[in-house]
Amino acid sequence: MKTAGEVRVGDVLKLEGELYRVLEVTRHSGVAQMAGAIFLKLKNLRTQNITERRFKQENMVEDVYLQRKPLEYLYSQAEEHYFMDMETYDQFPLDDELLGGLKDFLQPEMKVEVEFLDGNPVGVVQPDYVVMTVTSTGEARRGEVDNVWKTAIIDNGMEIMVPPFIKTGDKIKVDVTTKKYLGRL
Repeated sequence: MKTAGEVRVGDVLKLEGELYRVLEVTRHSGVAQMAGAIFLKLKNLRTQNITERRFKQENMVEDVYLQRKPLEYLYSQAEEHYFMDMETYDQFPLDDELLGGLKDFLQPEMKVEVEFLDGNPVGVVQPDYVVMTVTSTGEARRGEVDNVWKTAIIDNGMEIMVPPFIKTGDKIKVDVTTKKYLGRL
């Protein structure tokens, strides 16, 4: 347990039986008879929904320590994706909700950092980007601001827009959340 005033970005809190990751902390100091307040922007680890909560500085919140382990992606079956702990060979099914945007970029033997609470997976550390290979590219076309972009299909079958110098076989970085081109390797 800690006070709301001690909460930091990245902490995991248990509120009303749900686990939340702290995305943002805003502190408002009190004036006169108005007490100070802490505003937390929280992400539910189960549903991935974002919410904001207000706490008094002295309110107690339950902080949770999550263990992180790298797991290797094996295969998918319907809405479940199976991962294996390479040390113990234990397999864990993770659903689409838990994986978020990363589910679209899963590849065999891909390593994913998974968060555990009491031996059960409760979250996935979302990488900023994934490295994908361009399998085919289209013709360049003019954009709205005179930028030239062309379509490319990456090795998971997804179609994205890339600059004209990208060729088939190039390795590129793709943002996991926006699914947009970030750069070439």
